[in-house]
Amino acid sequence: MYEYAIQTAGLTKYYGRRRGILDVSIQVPTGSIYGFLGPNGAGKTTMIRLLLGFLRPSSGVAYIGGFDVRRQSLDVRENVGYLPGEIRFFNHLTGYRTVAYLSRLRGTDCRQRAAFLARKLDLDLNLKVRYCSRGMRQKLGLIQAMMHDPAVLILDEPTNSLDPLMQQQVYDLLRDYAATGGTVFFSSHIISEVERICDRAAIIRDGQLVADDAIAELRKRSIQHVRLVLKDNSQLPSPLPDGMRLVGQKGQDVYLIVEGSAEILQRLLRSIEVDYISIEPPSLEEVFLRFYRKVETEDERQTA
Repeated sequence: MYEYAIQTAGLTKYYGRRRGILDVSIQVPTGSIYGFLGPNGAGKTTMIRLLLGFLRPSSGVAYIGGFDVRRQSLDVRENVGYLPGEIRFFNHLTGYRTVAYLSRLRGTDCRQRAAFLARKLDLDLNLKVRYCSRGMRQKLGLIQAMMHDPAVLILDEPTNSLDPLMQQQVYDLLRDYAATGGTVFFSSHIISEVERICDRAAIIRDGQLVADDAIAELRKRSIQHVRLVLKDNSQLPSPLPDGMRLVGQKGQDVYLIVEGSAEILQRLLRSIEVDYISIEPPSLEEVFLRFYRKVETEDERQTA
């Protein structure tokens, strides 16, 4: 058992002069659900194709389960379950026949496990693929990725086309899988689901990582919305401490934005008296937008 199920160092891919990803280094702990977050075109799919050995890197290395993805790609694929962003099956086959066919390719009888997953995902495997909706095909894609109990799951937009109840069922399956030692690489552009299920997340922009940390730590880097009701004899200091700004005040009712750690707010509270305080924790979306805006500002300074 390796401490890190997925490791990359300086992973870079160019398509001619166009950059795919640049100098991406990550460590995904075994038994975790790791979010890989970014908008379409940020480099998520290039990263996945490099991990699976579908593309050769321009430079850098990557390992899955200790196997070099370039030199030991067959070993990697044997130990990985993969759901692409757009999956296609043979339209004339039923779900059962699809599972049987893929089982034969793997050399492992996965039909019992596939049937269990189908019950969990409420999918009738007797239907031919041509009669399946997009959501049903997505469920079949999840089944084929998980049915051989791989050590690592690499999922590209796994809840695409699924309704909220079924999304929750998928989250439960992935949590159970991680609890037994499996590792999930969860690529998505949907911030709320990464926040809901992942232990850790990386944020990628234009092929470069701009953040990689535990979800709780990422939230600490963002803003918090604070409401204070000051006592009648108390007032805010002027100027406010660095990292804090006033966004509204009506009498003793004060609304603030605090950037960074809670220590800034603690210092303020030691200097004033309050009757009431409420703090709205930051969402991962605010973290995401803050990192993107920060990088955009730095880019503008460099080109100025």
